[in-house]
Amino acid sequence: MRSPSRGIDVRVPNPLAVGCVLVSIALGSSARASETSQRSLGLREAVELALAHNYDLAIERLSPEVAEADSVAARSAYVPNIVASASTRRSDDLLFDATTGQTTGTTSATTSSLAIGVSGALPTGATYSVTTGLSRSTIDRDLLATSTSVRTTSAAADVAVAEIRQPLLRGRAIDADRLAIARSDIGLEIASLALVARAQATASAVEQAYFDLVAARHTLEVQRTTLDLARRTLEDTLARLAIGTIAPLDEKEAQSLVAASEADLVDARRVLRERENTLKLLLTSDFSSWRSLELVPADTLDEAYRESNYEHSAALALTERLDLRTYALAVEDSTLSARYSSDRRLPQLDLVGSLGSSGTSDSTSGAWSSLRDADQPSAGIGLTLSIPWTNRRAAADSRAADTLVRQAELRYQQARETVLGQIDTAVFAVETNHQRIVATREARAFAEAALAAEQDKLSAGRSTTFVVLQLQRNLAAARASEIEALAAYNKALSVLRLREGTTLAAWPDLTAALAHTLPRSS
Repeated sequence: MRSPSRGIDVRVPNPLAVGCVLVSIALGSSARASETSQRSLGLREAVELALAHNYDLAIERLSPEVAEADSVAARSAYVPNIVASASTRRSDDLLFDATTGQTTGTTSATTSSLAIGVSGALPTGATYSVTTGLSRSTIDRDLLATSTSVRTTSAAADVAVAEIRQPLLRGRAIDADRLAIARSDIGLEIASLALVARAQATASAVEQAYFDLVAARHTLEVQRTTLDLARRTLEDTLARLAIGTIAPLDEKEAQSLVAASEADLVDARRVLRERENTLKLLLTSDFSSWRSLELVPADTLDEAYRESNYEHSAALALTERLDLRTYALAVEDSTLSARYSSDRRLPQLDLVGSLGSSGTSDSTSGAWSSLRDADQPSAGIGLTLSIPWTNRRAAADSRAADTLVRQAELRYQQARETVLGQIDTAVFAVETNHQRIVATREARAFAEAALAAEQDKLSAGRSTTFVVLQLQRNLAAARASEIEALAAYNKALSVLRLREGTTLAAWPDLTAALAHTLPRSS
């Protein structure tokens, strides 16, 4: 039985001791290799940096610009079109004697014309065109019987509102141009809301990453304290072993705790690095310049109780949530499309009017003079009616559009119910996480008291190292749970503000940072 015992003494302690030494060396080397400069960072500054430099916001910032360009393009439907034309036409013909059927001569006609005009559409659905032009005609007649040639020249000039056409049924209330303009305005508003929503989500993500970082640093300190305590326990155990007051097994248990505590410290450093990088990626568009910085939070975790109320938060959410406003705009957009589809089912009845003047003479200058004197005015008015034979396509499109309106309304109602459910969950999370703070704080205090009492008993020889070591582990876990509860409570408050749509309201002085990300129209 002694040989196996000596085998344990030889093979088990040495790997543990060597492992402890190697881990300590590795930790020291890692610390020296990763020496970095520190930067103190408050939560407000973190949110401001994110709103000014976050990549997601920079990408989302372009959406309102695209939507604004679409709106400008839609309104270009009312920009007049300038139309100009120039032409020359020549025709040759024969002259006949109707009684003899013989050719009596030839005739040639040359007509040259030049015209310029403006046409376009009006917000009432009307279309118009205004033209002015000049034409000159020359006719040459060669008579075979008399061998004579006759040339006749005439010129004509005119200016007129060639036509103004105002729809009275189809196209009177809405047409394709007005539909496009209204939908582009809705698209611009949706894009602006999406940008503000992205800013809110980014600010909330920064808050939660910041709280996680604070918790990770506290956890790291807890693990360092636990490791120091384990090392002191090992030293005390070795001293007691030297004078023969404890069994050799106690040394192994103490060494095991030291090794486990060092492993926990390594893991705590890994978690801290991950959470630092998570926050850095939210704050900057140049990670390389931030990689060597050690972020030191200037703010602590808030443990003050804030009473939450479902009715109050639900009312805020139904008013402030930007996604609900987006769903409401989608209903408005589909309603516009349904109105347009319904309008397509109406007959086409247009009021058409024209007004103008013309002038004629045997010379160009005379034609312009006659036009200037308004010697030949003209005016006209009338109605045109067009009734489709069946109009099945328009009827089918109208039914489909009405169905899409109903779908949009149902999505809006579904979103409202989802929001109310999210508010209830967020309010409950705030309440329960604050209760966790109280409970974990009491558990940590009891763990400290239990450890202190057991250490006194160990000093008096009425306990064992194993029990003390176990209580040390319990205390470390209790401290970590308290930190986790504090972080969870702060994160729950942040989530509640996000669910209410009031995240940015918590930072009213960040308008300068928002100016870099929100659209100019906002």
